Amino acid sequence: MENKYYVGIGGSPRDSWDTYEDFAGAIEAAREMAVEMCTRTGDDPDTIDTWGEDDPAVGAGACPEGDHGGYWPCVMFEN
Repeated sequence: MENKYYVGIGGSPRDSWDTYEDFAGAIEAAREMAVEMCTRTGDDPDTIDTWGEDDPAVGAGACPEGDHGGYWPCVMFEN
């Protein structure tokens, strides 16, 4: 069975997250979402970094460099 990927802000209800069929699309969507968030948070969008890999044990997301990423876009996996 193929993985499904969900992208949303950490701490937000899961039913508000978007679904993606592949990891590349999900991590790019997380990066784009993080860049958009910078306008509200005042963070520099040039510092957005994606982290993680296509492995549910590792997790993935996007946040400014040096941030713990808790309330930034995350990628959740389901198989």
